[in-house]
Amino acid sequence: MEELMTVVFIGFDGYSDMWDDCISLYCKFWEDCPYRTIFVNNVKDVHFKGVEVFHAGKDAEWSRKVQIAIKESKTPYICLMLEDFLVGKQVNSTTVGKTIEFIKKEHIRYFKLANMNRAVKNRDANYKNYRFLHVIPKSDEYGISLQAAIWSKGYLSDLVGTENYNAWIFEFNRVKEAQGKSDTPNHGCVFDERNILNLQHGVIQGKYLPGTIKYFKGIGIDLNVEREIMSYVQYYKLRLISKGKHLLPRKMRKLVKKVLEKCGMKFVSTTRDNS
Repeated sequence: MEELMTVVFIGFDGYSDMWDDCISLYCKFWEDCPYRTIFVNNVKDVHFKGVEVFHAGKDAEWSRKVQIAIKESKTPYICLMLEDFLVGKQVNSTTVGKTIEFIKKEHIRYFKLANMNRAVKNRDANYKNYRFLHVIPKSDEYGISLQAAIWSKGYLSDLVGTENYNAWIFEFNRVKEAQGKSDTPNHGCVFDERNILNLQHGVIQGKYLPGTIKYFKGIGIDLNVEREIMSYVQYYKLRLISKGKHLLPRKMRKLVKKVLEKCGMKFVSTTRDNS
């Protein structure tokens, strides 16, 4: 299966405090990983055993780094990750290999591996009666996002394009594409609720998540925490917003969002529309 997929980590030099933990945990818990692994950052010179490092340049945004990864990879599929996705326990290479075989057989172009920001269980229809797989509706604003996923390289290339822009722009464009769409399944796009890479989310809004620090401490690993830790109050506020959003029918979300915006709450699409 190693000829089918490349694992790609996209790094921002401003997040370099997380890199050692990210890669060391990846190597520790996926020791027998058979896939070529690429790390693309800006200019900071780093070395990781078994990982190829590419520099995109001082002014390179997220998209430029992905473009370089696409160019450097020789496989039809890319497992795209960010530096704050932390592998938290042993990865089963056989399960990953079978998943890639399934993706190839089913002509899947986007296979979401986790949704670490979602506070409620996915209620979308199952994909072909697989109990752990769900279709991704065209109307799902964050159905296609920068959560860890296995991408068809061609589909990823088409969505990223050739411009130099940050990750927020990419997700904002996906939000815009979903608006006004029906709830029919997005062809070739699937969400797997198993989290087969056993990922823990490290940072939201530039702050370390307290639960992630606690999780790793519980298994005897002290993370290198050089940034502010999010308070539990702020964390549970974000979880409550996420839970409320996903419990609402999609048709009601836009109305509720407008009400919350009038109350001063900001969303990604609000910020972008007014910028």
